[in-house]
Amino acid sequence: MKLKSKILFIVLLSSFVLIASKKLYRSEYFLSIHANSMRITDIELDGDNDIVIEHGTLFKDKFYTSENVAITIVENTGYGDFIIKNEKTFDHLTIGILTMPVNSDNYNDIITTHNSKIRVYFNDGEGNFNEYEHFDLNNEARMTDIANGDINGDGLQDIVIISQDDQIWGILYNDGNGGFTEPEYYQLGTPLTGVACGDINGDGRDDIVVGGFYTNVFFSYESGFEWQEYAFMFREFYIMDFDNDGDNDIICQRWFLTQRLGIFENKGGQNLEIHYYQFEEFSGQLSCSDLNGDSLPELIFSSDPIRIYRNLGSYELSEPIEFEIETHGGGPSIYGGDMEGNGYNDLVVLIDKLEIIPNLYIYFHDGMYDFFEYPTIKIQNYLSLPGYHFHSSRILPFDPNMTSILDTIMNGELGFVRNSQGEMLQKVGDEWVNGIGDWQTTEGYLFYLNDTANFDIVGTYIDPQTPIALEEGYQFISFLPGQPMNAMQAFYEVLYSLEFVRNSEGEMLMLIGNEWVNNIGDMQPKEGYLVKMYTGDTLVYPD
Repeated sequence: MKLKSKILFIVLLSSFVLIASKKLYRSEYFLSIHANSMRITDIELDGDNDIVIEHGTLFKDKFYTSENVAITIVENTGYGDFIIKNEKTFDHLTIGILTMPVNSDNYNDIITTHNSKIRVYFNDGEGNFNEYEHFDLNNEARMTDIANGDINGDGLQDIVIISQDDQIWGILYNDGNGGFTEPEYYQLGTPLTGVACGDINGDGRDDIVVGGFYTNVFFSYESGFEWQEYAFMFREFYIMDFDNDGDNDIICQRWFLTQRLGIFENKGGQNLEIHYYQFEEFSGQLSCSDLNGDSLPELIFSSDPIRIYRNLGSYELSEPIEFEIETHGGGPSIYGGDMEGNGYNDLVVLIDKLEIIPNLYIYFHDGMYDFFEYPTIKIQNYLSLPGYHFHSSRILPFDPNMTSILDTIMNGELGFVRNSQGEMLQKVGDEWVNGIGDWQTTEGYLFYLNDTANFDIVGTYIDPQTPIALEEGYQFISFLPGQPMNAMQAFYEVLYSLEFVRNSEGEMLMLIGNEWVNNIGDMQPKEGYLVKMYTGDTLVYPD
C-alpha cells in the first residue's frame, strides 16, 4: 500500500520506548524533540544501515539541560525493521553529527560538537556507545557546522569545523590511536555557511569546500592547502560524482534563494565549470541520493510536497516527481539510504519539532519512484514434509546461491535438489556439492526431504507476467502469480504445444481423448510443476 494507512502503536512518553502488540514493520517512530540531523551508517557492520540522530538546532540553547537527549541510535534489526536502541545526553546544545571510524577497529564511532569541545562516542563493536572522550577545540568561537574526510591522505578520517560568526574554519587530524591533533584554524574573512569534504582533483586526498560569499575550495596537497574561489553565495554542499564520469562534482544550493541551484562539473584538476538551475517553486532543503541505482544521483528537495528531480545524465534534470509526506507543520530534513537491503535507496525523513510527534519516517522505495509505508522486501516461507516435492518461488533472491538459500536445512533435513537439466545440490561423502549454482526464479525444482524442513527465500517479487521459456520435452517450471490460479486458465495459451502438467501429488492437467482434464485444480504459490511439451513455446501467466 502506498502511503495511505497509519500504523497504530502505544508510546510510553516518559522514555520514548515503542511498545506494540505484535512485531510489525513500521515506517514512523517517536523520538525525543529537536530531531535535527542524522547520519545513515552501518553501526555493527552487519550489512544493515542504521540511523544516528542529532537533537539540537542553533539558537535553542535555552531548551537544553544535562537531561536532554542529544543523540538517538536507531538500530536496523533486518529488512527495514527498526528499534530505538540507545539515547545519549549532552550537557550542551550539539551542533552537527558525524559517524566515522576514529580508532583502528573499523567500527563507526559518533562525533558531535559544542562550542568548545568535540565529543567522540566510541563504538564497542556491538552498537553500544558507553565510552566517550572530549577533545578541546581551543577556541571560544561558536561552531556552526562539521564535516569529515581524509584530508592528508593517510587513510584516516579527519574532522573539519567552521564558525559562521567568527569567519574561521579549522581541522583536527586523526592520529590513528583514537585521538586527534590540536586544531589548526584558518581565517576566511566572510561569514561561513557550510562545509563538505571530498577528493575533487583526484589525488587521493580529500579537499575542503567552505561556503560563504564565494564557494571556497581548499585543495589539500602535501605542501599545504591551495585556496581557490568559485561562484558566490552557496550554502549546502554535496561532493559526489553527479555525471558518473569517475570524478567528484560539487552540488550546492544558493544562500537565501533556495530556488537556485548550482552544480560544479569537474573538468579535471582545479577546473570546475558551473551549471545553474532555476526552479519555479520554493525548493526547500537539498538532499542528493541515487534512488534508482543507475549511479546518477537524484536531487531531492524538502518542499511541500517533496520534489524529486531525476538525474537524466549530461546535467539534464527531469520534471519534478511530487511526493506527499506527513510533516506535522515542521520543517523536514530528507536523507537517502538503503534501509531494507533491496538495492534501492529509500527516503528517511526527520522532523524538528518541540512537541512529541512521530518525527522519524521511512518511506521504502521499490526502484520505480514509488514509496511505501512498508518494506518492499518480501519473504516466502516453505514448510515441507518428508518425501518428494516440486518447489518454486516468485521472489528474486538477494543471494541466489542454492547453498545460501537452503543452508538451514542442510544438516539432515535435505536429501537433494534437482533442476530440469538433472543438475543437483547433493551431499557427496561429507561435503555438499552445488551442481545447480543459483536459484532461477522462472524454474521449478525437485526436492527430496529426509525430514520436515522449513526455509525462507528473501528478496523482491518478480513480475508475475515474466515470460517462461518452455522447451520441448520435460522441465520443472515456476508458478509466478501471488494468488492461486486454475491450471487450465494458466496454460490456456500454450495448450496446442502442451502434453501435460503435473504437481507434487501426481495430479495432472492433460488431454484425454478430445478433452482437457484438470485434476490439479488451482496452481499454488511456492509450488513447482513438471511440464512436458510437444514443441517449444512461451508461457505468460494471465494478469
